[in-house]
Amino acid sequence: MIVVVIVLSLVAVVATAVVVVTRQRLIEQRRLTAAAALLATQRAVEIEVRDAALRTAEQQRADADERAEASRAAAALAAQEQVVAEAEAASAIAAGDAAKLVANAAKLAADEARQAADEARQAADEASSARTDAEERATAADQRAAEAASVGIDPHVLWALERHRSDRTWRFSVAIGPETRSVFDDVEHPLVEALRVEVAATREEAGTVVALDVDLSVPVTSAGSLLTLRAAQELLADVVRRAEQVVLTVGHDGKDVVVTVAAIDEHGVSIELAPLDTPPTLGLVAVPGGVRVVGAVVVV
Repeated sequence: MIVVVIVLSLVAVVATAVVVVTRQRLIEQRRLTAAAALLATQRAVEIEVRDAALRTAEQQRADADERAEASRAAAALAAQEQVVAEAEAASAIAAGDAAKLVANAAKLAADEARQAADEARQAADEASSARTDAEERATAADQRAAEAASVGIDPHVLWALERHRSDRTWRFSVAIGPETRSVFDDVEHPLVEALRVEVAATREEAGTVVALDVDLSVPVTSAGSLLTLRAAQELLADVVRRAEQVVLTVGHDGKDVVVTVAAIDEHGVSIELAPLDTPPTLGLVAVPGGVRVVGAVVVV
């Protein structure tokens, strides 16, 4: 009986122990299950957070790409605007330079116009002065002609006598053989022929190289012809003995005839001429290297 009780007690103890162990295992199992559920929940939350962060990052990257594209487009537009601005600036500079050139050209044209106007006024003043001088010389020539006529001196007669003298000089000093005809026969300008005779005779007499440069395409009065020839004779006589080469130049200047002589010695040095000392009423005006025969040209 006692053994049975002991056995039963042991069985009860073992059963109690089994129940306690089983209960502890259940509690531990529940704890582990709760911990696993909590861990799963945490993992799910973490995964959701990572997914949200990933979506946010992707959205931010997309936004960044859009902003970068917008920035690149803005930069390209700014570059184009800069190119346009530089082109406009260059165009403005070129336009400014062109405007400066136009302004300078206009100023130069204005200066030239003022200079031309000044020269025109000066030319008009000189022309007026020249006309006044010409009128005074014409008046003086008329006065001389009147004075010559009052004392019975006819310039036509004196010029005829001078042509006879020149013709005689030609026959006996210049011509190679006797001449039966006059050197003035069929001559359009007797004064030119008389000057040629005078130059040839001077060359033969002095042995000096003497040249004639004459331009008298206009008719000359008898008094003017006489004064021109006599002036040429005196000017040549002044230098021909001292010179190696002589050039006699005769030409007309308006109503006047100008007679000049240029001479050089054997060393090539120019020889100065002594001015002809003549009264002003004679119609000769001294000029560098010669004289001006006033009013010698026939007025048509």
